[in-house]
Amino acid sequence: MSPEQLLGSVDFPEDDVVVADFEAGVGTLTRLGEEHVDTVVIVVEATPKSLEVGARAAALAADRTVARIVVVANRIRHDEDLEVVKAAFPGMQVVGVPHHPTLLEAAR
Repeated sequence: MSPEQLLGSVDFPEDDVVVADFEAGVGTLTRLGEEHVDTVVIVVEATPKSLEVGARAAALAADRTVARIVVVANRIRHDEDLEVVKAAFPGMQVVGVPHHPTLLEAAR
């Protein structure tokens, strides 16, 4: 059973909040059924490939009538990075997360 199927098989109370972190890419969104999804958070970086995949994910979420799409611009090094991401997702909420070298060290 896929994670999407597993979540879809649970009857959560109306006021519960469930946050799920799925694999990178658009696979999860292609399998998104009629389950109730309030918000999809799409994490991108200011690179052409990341923006391309993020744009496909946003389009899939919008096609499935997800109520809210939030784009997280990750590893932002300067204002231009954030502007590139905002330009790729017009009309969507974009939140920037600054790059910090300590994060890379912590991941190692």
